[in-house]
Amino acid sequence: MKICIIGGGGAIGGYLAVLLANSGNEVTVMARGATLRAIEERGLALISDEHPEPIIAKVKAVENLRGLPKQDVIILAVVSWVHLGSRVEVMASTGVCRENRHF
Repeated sequence: MKICIIGGGGAIGGYLAVLLANSGNEVTVMARGATLRAIEERGLALISDEHPEPIIAKVKAVENLRGLPKQDVIILAVVSWVHLGSRVEVMASTGVCRENRHF
């Protein structure tokens, strides 16, 4: 599946991105600034009590959704609901959503 995680550089988004990518999905994360550059260079690493050795996932990292092919699933993992409005507008305007479904 093609999965895009908006806010994929954060704790929840990063956790989901690593697990989904290592399960065979094509994962793209939307991040900004230094986080974006770090993901592009090194991928994402998951370290937890259950997995003290890092689980590394190479994912595609983008700053915006323009030019991204249609996705099967889009996960919004942003810090605050305040940021959702602009993200939803961007998704709608770029055509990155496969269908117009809002949950």
